[in-house]
Amino acid sequence: FTKSEKMANIAKVVSRFTGELVSATPLLGRGEVHSMFQLSRSVQPAVASLTLADRITICNDALSYFRDEKEAIARSVTQHVSKPIQQSLNEVDGMIERMEGLIGLAERALSPEVVLCEEGGALFRQKEIRKEPKGVVLCLAPWNYPLLTASNTVFAAFLAGNSVVLKSSPISLPLAFPFQAAFEKAGAPHGAVQALATSHEVIDSVIRNGWMDHVHFTGSNVGGKSVLQSVAASSKWMGIGTELGGNDAAIVLSDVGADCTVASSVVDGGMYNGGQSCCAVERVFVEEAVHDRFVENAAAVVSQYVMGDPLSVSTTMGPLATEKQVNVVQRQVDEAVAMGAKVVVGGKRDGPFFEPTLLTNVTSEMEIMQEETFGPVLAIEKVKGCEQAIRHANDSKFGLTASIWTQDSSLADIIAKQLNVGTVYFNRCDVLDPLLPWSGRGETGVGVGLSKYSFLPLVHFKAINGLFKRE
Repeated sequence: FTKSEKMANIAKVVSRFTGELVSATPLLGRGEVHSMFQLSRSVQPAVASLTLADRITICNDALSYFRDEKEAIARSVTQHVSKPIQQSLNEVDGMIERMEGLIGLAERALSPEVVLCEEGGALFRQKEIRKEPKGVVLCLAPWNYPLLTASNTVFAAFLAGNSVVLKSSPISLPLAFPFQAAFEKAGAPHGAVQALATSHEVIDSVIRNGWMDHVHFTGSNVGGKSVLQSVAASSKWMGIGTELGGNDAAIVLSDVGADCTVASSVVDGGMYNGGQSCCAVERVFVEEAVHDRFVENAAAVVSQYVMGDPLSVSTTMGPLATEKQVNVVQRQVDEAVAMGAKVVVGGKRDGPFFEPTLLTNVTSEMEIMQEETFGPVLAIEKVKGCEQAIRHANDSKFGLTASIWTQDSSLADIIAKQLNVGTVYFNRCDVLDPLLPWSGRGETGVGVGLSKYSFLPLVHFKAINGLFKRE
């Protein structure tokens, strides 16, 4: 529940709910940050020299720290970013479960691949693909899921033999420090994973000076493009991965659209964490035969959300994390209404909160259907059938996820092939699986997280092509 201000090299976070000071984090200057990266550079060979089995053990032990400190870490998440406490607890649990899955993939993903190894007469042929760490990885994590998003890069990078410097968003800066503590307690080499608190200006400078070998950024499109410009201007070539915005669609077909559980699931996909998620459902396309019933069911669910103190277990909707975002959501809703949209539930701010909102009679010309809202708003559009739903779902510069709601598996597969997104859900939404790649298209960014493929951007490939004479 936060707003953040930088005063006298201190990042202060103030509760969005109570107005009280939550944290005051000293920001390091350029010289101090340079020392951190020097340590990261110097320790990286020690990380790489560990066996993969040792790195796996350290990662598993690091997860034990999060289990032991679950309540304290979850409370800090809630205090900093306004997330209801139960959802913060869920984030800790979800991070542990997700990383357990990723750790389980490491051996197969990172072990050398033997392409050819044969003996024939006087010759011995060897062809092999090896994966070697890039070096120092800088992870820039957002505030909305400060544990889940950071863990995707931190654990994968360490498992691959890299050292890691982690910086979180200005309003969630302290939430990077549990990762440093976890890896230190797990026995990682000193400095292998470091938490960094500094300004955007210093981050821009260190990227341009090439103090790392790979940068991964999760956040807004504006922030992602800024990091990309810094990388492009760097004194050295380096890798970059970005996970940016979304404006995700749900397509609800007539065979299931009247089902209350479908409406409940779609609403949860849009409202969880106040809609402050890159993969939140924001646009819903419902076949006209069941449109009215779906809206009725969805409205009943939306009306049940409880706004209040995010530290209370009875709260299901906390304040939006920043004043800026409240204004963005209000502006988009007001513009949509002015253009003919109808407010079924909600529609306005309440101090630091924004009411859970349901809109109908929306059109693709409205900003709320084109830009990321990042708030508790579902915009529902009536469509004549699948073709129109697919066309409108693809009418977006983003391409993260889309969900299809039908029990016709053949039809779902036909629709999925036509959706220009990285993930298609069938009868579910807003959920990630560590076994599946997390990627997007268009303005959603470049790169991949999770699954065995998440390790690939964090390694160099070395081809071994050998021919030996046998004695």
